[in-house]
Amino acid sequence: MRCLGLESKAVYAAVICTTALSMGQLPVNGDETPWTVLEAREAVCKLLGEPGYPAEYLNDYEHGDGRVLAHFTGRVDDAGRADIMWVDRQRRMVTYVKLWSRMDTSFYSVGGESVDHQLLDPQDAEAAATLIVQRHYPSLLHPTCLHDSDVDGSPYSFKWRQLSADGVRLPCMVVVEVDPITRQFCGWRLKQEDVVVDLPPRLTVERAIAAAGELSMAEAGALTEAYAAVIGRGESQRIVWYVSYQVGDDGLCVVVDDSSSEAAVLR
Repeated sequence: MRCLGLESKAVYAAVICTTALSMGQLPVNGDETPWTVLEAREAVCKLLGEPGYPAEYLNDYEHGDGRVLAHFTGRVDDAGRADIMWVDRQRRMVTYVKLWSRMDTSFYSVGGESVDHQLLDPQDAEAAATLIVQRHYPSLLHPTCLHDSDVDGSPYSFKWRQLSADGVRLPCMVVVEVDPITRQFCGWRLKQEDVVVDLPPRLTVERAIAAAGELSMAEAGALTEAYAAVIGRGESQRIVWYVSYQVGDDGLCVVVDDSSSEAAVLR
C-alpha cells in the first residue's frame, strides 16, 4: 500500500478498508497440527494484507515461557532495520509483528528540529485498527471488552483485552499499531491463553483493597485503581488483583493473590 496524502480521508478509508478486508482469517482453532513453515509464512502475508510480502524464515526461537516461535524477517527500512514477525506454529497464530518498513520515524525529529507533518487523524487510525481486529478477533470488540488507545506518539497504538462476565481481565489481548504519517498498519501483538481457573474471583474488590492496604507503603497512598486479572497459563494460571495508589509523586502497585489474599508490592 502506498503512502497517501491527506487530501481525502474518504480515499484513505477506502484503501485501509480494502487492505483489512483482504486479510485472511487467522486460523486460531482447535486443530493441534502445527503449521509448517510455509503455512506460517502464508499466515504472516495474510495478516499484513500482502500475499507477496517477502517474509523470510530465519529460525525457531524458544521464548521465555517455553514456547517455540518461528522467526521471520522481511523488508528493511532506510535505517537498516528489518521487519520482524513471530509465529507460534504449534498454536497456529501470528503473535508479534513490527514493520519498520511501513513507519516514518521522522515524526520525532530530524537533526533535532521538529518535522512538520500532517498526521493521520487518530479517529481514522482507530477505525482502521478496529477493522483489522474485527476481521480477526470480533469478540474483542464487545462493549464489555477493555479498549485503550495511545495516540500521543508514533505509532498510534490501540489495544483490546477480553473481559469475563464479572469484569476480570482475561489473558486474551491484541494490540494494533498504525503509523500516523504513512497511514499504514505497522504493528501487531497477540496474546491468547485458555482460561482454566474458576471464575468469578474468590475475593471482592473491597476485600482485595483491604488486603493491599495492610502494607505500610500503601497506607499513605490515594487509591487510583483496582482490578482482577487472570495471569499465567496451564497449571500455573491464577487470579490476582492489581491495586494501585498514588503516593506523593510516585505510583505504587500492590498485587493481591485471589486464593491466599497475600499481598506484595509490584516492582
